[in-house]
Amino acid sequence: MAAAGSVKAALQVAQALETIVSGCVGPEGRQVLCTKPTGEVLLSRDGGRLLAALHLEHPLARVMVACVSSHLRKTGDEDFKQSQDQEKDSLISKNIQTHGRHWKTCCRWKCISQALLTFQTQILDYVVDQYLSRHFLSIFSSSAKERTLCRSSFELLLEAYFCGRVGRNNHSFISQLMCDYFFKCMPCESGFEEVLNSRILAGLVLHRDFSVYCPAEGDIRIALVTETIEPLFSTSGSEFILNSEAQFQHLSFGLWKGQKQ
Repeated sequence: MAAAGSVKAALQVAQALETIVSGCVGPEGRQVLCTKPTGEVLLSRDGGRLLAALHLEHPLARVMVACVSSHLRKTGDEDFKQSQDQEKDSLISKNIQTHGRHWKTCCRWKCISQALLTFQTQILDYVVDQYLSRHFLSIFSSSAKERTLCRSSFELLLEAYFCGRVGRNNHSFISQLMCDYFFKCMPCESGFEEVLNSRILAGLVLHRDFSVYCPAEGDIRIALVTETIEPLFSTSGSEFILNSEAQFQHLSFGLWKGQKQ
C-alpha cells in the first residue's frame, strides 16, 4: 500500500510538470508567462528555462527537474525534455496498473535518466545515421565541383527552427528574412537580391538569444517600437551596431530626448 501511494504521488508530480512544459513544445506551442517567487516575470517558450525557474518544494519534483536538466546539459536537446516527462508519466501509469509492487526496486529516477541518456547517445544516434540519413534533405547543392548552399533547403531548415520559437503565424516570414540576410552577407561573385519584403510584426517578442549585444543590468529590459523608424536606420544597406555600454546609453538618451520633443 505504501508503494502504491508513493507511485500515485509521483504520477501527480510528473503530470503537473508535464502540464507546465507541454504548453510551449512543438509547432502548436505558445509562449508561457510565469512569475518567479522574486516577482520577476518570465515569458519564454524554452521548457528547460521554465522548469529551472520553478520554486519546487516537493523533493520528487526537484529530482525530476534535476534529471531533465542533467540530460539537457549533456545533449542540448530542447524537444527531448517534453518526451522525457511524457515517458516518465507513461511509465509511472503503467507501473500503477501492473508493476506497482516492483516500483521501489526497478524504477529509480536516476536509472531512468541514465537509460534515456544512453538510449539517445548510443542507440538513437546510430539508428538515425544508418536508417534515416538516406531520407535527409541536404542544405548543400549536389554539384561535384564545389559545395554551395541550396536556398530552398536552407529556408526549410530555418522554418523548422523558428517554428518552435516564434509560432506558426510568423515563422515563415522570419525564416525568409533570415535567409535573405544570410545570403546577402555571404561573399559571392554574382551577388543576391536585396531584402524586398519587410513589415512590422505586431506582438512578436524576440528573446535575448536572437541578439548580439544586450546588457543584462539596468532598468531597460525591452524596447517597443511604435512609430516609424527614421530613414537613417530603415534605408537599404544601412547597418546599426552597438559595441559598448556607452553607445547604448547615448542612444537611449537620444531616443528619450526625441520622444519628449
